[in-house]
Amino acid sequence: VVTVTGEGVLNPGNFYVPIGTQVSELIEFSGGLSKEAAKVILGGPMMGIAIADLTTPITKTTGAVTILTKEQIGKAKFARRQTACIRCGRCLEICPEHLNPTKIAHAVKNNLLDVAESYYISGCMECGCCSYVCPANIELTGYIRTGKIFLARQKKKMLE
Repeated sequence: VVTVTGEGVLNPGNFYVPIGTQVSELIEFSGGLSKEAAKVILGGPMMGIAIADLTTPITKTTGAVTILTKEQIGKAKFARRQTACIRCGRCLEICPEHLNPTKIAHAVKNNLLDVAESYYISGCMECGCCSYVCPANIELTGYIRTGKIFLARQKKKMLE
């Protein structure tokens, strides 16, 4: 079952679809995109990943396709203006893996991938809780995802 939701789709709903179905086919089945549709997210708004290619297939782990409008994106960008970290510790308290998202993100921002590894970046399950509770609106999960990608590329180069 895949949920198709958001103000950018004409007939949201829950659909039984086979694995491998293209996102475009699922959207078409749910009535198509509204004129205001602007962004398609595989997953939900908190942990989902924006996709540009609607031929992306539905996988075993796809639970939702969220379609946002330009207005929703604009509100989110305005509401989530990033400021400097105030060291409140909320990200530490909420992290289910007991990591330090702020230190990991800082290491990634400064391209200190070995430091990010020492803070156990790979232990992050990318749940998005740290980004959600951050009063400074820092996209900690985004930095951590980026760091993991850079580390994977770095390790791949070392193996070649």
